[in-house]
Amino acid sequence: MSAVLLQQYREKIRTELDRVVSFWLTYSHDTKYGGFFTCIDKKGQVYDDLKYVWLQGRQVWMYCRLYRTMERFHKQEILQAAKAGGEFLRQFARVPSDSPTWKCAFCLTKDGKPVKIQRSIFSECFYIMAMDELSRVTGDKDMQTRTNAQASLGPTCARGELDWPLLAHNKTHSKMKQLMGGRSRLTWTLHSLPPSPPPCSPLPWRGLRGPMRRARR
Repeated sequence: MSAVLLQQYREKIRTELDRVVSFWLTYSHDTKYGGFFTCIDKKGQVYDDLKYVWLQGRQVWMYCRLYRTMERFHKQEILQAAKAGGEFLRQFARVPSDSPTWKCAFCLTKDGKPVKIQRSIFSECFYIMAMDELSRVTGDKDMQTRTNAQASLGPTCARGELDWPLLAHNKTHSKMKQLMGGRSRLTWTLHSLPPSPPPCSPLPWRGLRGPMRRARR
């Protein structure tokens, strides 16, 4: 590849990244309840106001990563958006439980009430990744300590336990279904997460591909 063509690609990627970040900064923020709307059409109209916890975590992670690693995104607007998203997650993402381990809701209403809880651990992974990256940009040592402690415990379902909380409108799952659903995940907990996603990854889920492939074997 010639140097000229490489520079053209670099400029195109830079332009697209600026355009994408501007779109989400403009249309996704919920200034009333906090957090982000993530189901948005190309005109910026929200067509579903449910807030999916793993998408909330991804957006917080991305804002923090851009703020911390790219000078042109080192802006208070981005930092404040990340903090607001992190506060929404901190207040509403985790589902109350008597268990010493923990679980995040899969999705929330726009004002933070849990709608659905899933066996999968995507919500918990992105919750921890978001809070870890947020603690880096804010220098909040207490947040980092709490995040490390949460990662060391691992969510209830990832560890193969069967006592995760059910919402009032959810049907009770059979023990066999719970066991079959969790079998492929018992070998992998949040200890497998890297300390921070790879610097070259523009999207946070790429740091999870290796562990997730191992978990499915």
